[in-house]
Amino acid sequence: ISRDIFKLKVMDYTNTSASAYTTFIDNSLVKIRKDADYEYKNKPTNSAKLSIAGNEYESFQIVIIPFRTISGLTLEFSNLKSADGKGVIKKENIKWYKVEYVNTQRELYPVKYVGWWPDPLVPTEKINIPSSQYAQPIWITVYVPAKTHSGKYNGTITIKAPNLPDRNISLTVNVRTFSLPKKATFKTSFAARDAAGYYVKWGILKKGDPALKNMDRLYRDALLEHKLSPARIASVKPKLMRNANGDYYVDFSQFDKDLNHYLARGLNSFTFGGYWGWRNTMKGAKQKFIVWPENADKPEQIVLNVLSEPYKKLMLDYFRSWAEYLQRKGCLDDVYCYIYDEPGTKEIDKVNKLLNVLHQANHRLKAIIPGVPNGTIPKTFSLDLDILCPLLPGITDKRMHKLQAKGRHLWCYVCLNPRHPYPNFFVDYPATDHRIIFWMAWKYKVEGLLYWQTTFWANHNPWDNIETYTTTHGDGCLFYPSLTKPIKVIPAMRLENIRDGVEDYEYFVTLKKLVNHIENAKIKVDSNLLKHAQELLAIPNSIVATPSSYTNSPTSILSYRDRVGNIIDKLNSAMAK
Repeated sequence: ISRDIFKLKVMDYTNTSASAYTTFIDNSLVKIRKDADYEYKNKPTNSAKLSIAGNEYESFQIVIIPFRTISGLTLEFSNLKSADGKGVIKKENIKWYKVEYVNTQRELYPVKYVGWWPDPLVPTEKINIPSSQYAQPIWITVYVPAKTHSGKYNGTITIKAPNLPDRNISLTVNVRTFSLPKKATFKTSFAARDAAGYYVKWGILKKGDPALKNMDRLYRDALLEHKLSPARIASVKPKLMRNANGDYYVDFSQFDKDLNHYLARGLNSFTFGGYWGWRNTMKGAKQKFIVWPENADKPEQIVLNVLSEPYKKLMLDYFRSWAEYLQRKGCLDDVYCYIYDEPGTKEIDKVNKLLNVLHQANHRLKAIIPGVPNGTIPKTFSLDLDILCPLLPGITDKRMHKLQAKGRHLWCYVCLNPRHPYPNFFVDYPATDHRIIFWMAWKYKVEGLLYWQTTFWANHNPWDNIETYTTTHGDGCLFYPSLTKPIKVIPAMRLENIRDGVEDYEYFVTLKKLVNHIENAKIKVDSNLLKHAQELLAIPNSIVATPSSYTNSPTSILSYRDRVGNIIDKLNSAMAK
């Protein structure tokens, strides 16, 4: 319907004809258009309620329907205080963002519509809302620190605008009896690299600008805040050294500082040793290495035949150096080597020889090859892989589950594919798609997810053209470049929903551990309560039937999540008696 008719209907529904705007509260799994009518019926107007565990982020949206242009609108928060007076969630733990829009200019695959899609979440102090918009969502994220006293917390969000009366939104947070771990159980490896170069490419910053320094760390830290581990963590490439005896080793002096930085922020996985580029160069017969002889002022370049004896010697030394270092750091089980990419049948023999070098150096070193198994790999699947990583549709492959039962690990990935009916992280897919992938991971015993890039702005500035890759909208782009200084991290709405998915997975892990503890320790709790908990651990077909058949209902996902959280609270309370 037209904008004017839509707003008249809203006024009638809310009885706000004398106001400049009205507000609604909606959940984080709805993508709200600015150029079409908003489904406002049966949505709360002035109160928001959340249930949050410790060390968890939870979001909702305040949807503003303007009846005329509003300038200088801002939000203020109070502290959230527990009803029993024993706890406080400081207002600094509540953040708000203006939901911005990017324009999908053509249909690349079947979608609900082509046009303006909500995605960038811009941190700001004030916003203007033109009367031409049907709606302007504001994204609110509440963080509850670990071990926060459980119970009901209440506070207020005040909406302010010049020459308009203040409007209060009540915020109630039910803090759960448990906290999520700093180091997530579900392994992730999301790349964030080259952002500085793209800032220069699109003229946002000039070469030499101090803001370019540590740009990768800025986005990698933001990934960890979203419960995702960055794929690579080195600020500079570790040096490959050679001693007087001709043995090779790695200089970890700078890398150690980087690793300590990210471990303190919850890093649970990363790739090592990828800087020499096996993915690209191993397809040739020779490979170049930059080697620093001890006590030399500058490095030398050497060229070795791939898989020749000198080559194997260098790589064995290299891998052993990594294994010894990682074992000292206590994170040998958290790393993997991205040793090749989507090999064809003819390349399997060579790849297996590369894997043999890795495992000969240390049997605990793990390798991953995204895209395996895939359509080019024979049914006899001969690759000696530690981490199996098919595209999302492959997580039901019985071959992999048999290998997983023998000690292999199962991850998956999404990128340019798959397309609907499978979920993905595209801008013009429903928000439920971005979150349900992690529910599928729990159902099919998937341990990790790899994603190739989050700051891929090479083809276009995503603000001008969100066709970041020629066949998708937003693939590889889960952050948007800041257009003003100081540089601010601008996450995609999709990234917030991905974090919620990681936290949902942790709810299932928490419940599973609790059930196992009760059973193993023979703790007496109500048998019906325990039975219900066990039933909830098996995600029903109404939520996920297969990787291509799943719910698109925000209510179904959120209500099931609450049921899982509630049963954990009940079991904790029963055990405390």
